[in-house]
Amino acid sequence: MPLLLSSPLDTPDATYRRKGNKDHVGYAYNVTETCTGENPVQFVTDYAVDKNVKTDPETLKERLPMIKERTDLTDLYEDGGSCRPEVQKLAQEQGVTMHYTNLTGRKPASEKLPLSAFTIENHQKVLACPQNQALRPYLF
Repeated sequence: MPLLLSSPLDTPDATYRRKGNKDHVGYAYNVTETCTGENPVQFVTDYAVDKNVKTDPETLKERLPMIKERTDLTDLYEDGGSCRPEVQKLAQEQGVTMHYTNLTGRKPASEKLPLSAFTIENHQKVLACPQNQALRPYLF
């Protein structure tokens, strides 16, 4: 049986994945870099190239301990799609505060409120709902 590649640059271990409405063949590339205005120069501190069937949270769980060991990482900014309990637990164990963007790779459901509509303290305690109604303290 002949081996079919979608690109002459793909190797036989390149994989297929459908994310949202797009098909992807190849690899997933994740980069960690410094991102503070206090640094005169920003640096790439880690990268990982994996088959694209490996999720970002899986890669993050694997790489975070290594990044922490090599840097003085205290805060990490990540796509909202990586907001998973196991990632939060690992980050806490590593002494890293996670910050998530609204980018989740999914189209927001019109009948649901996004997390960004709530007032949340320290990424754990919900202080108010979108209509500024105080809520009973709730810890994630």
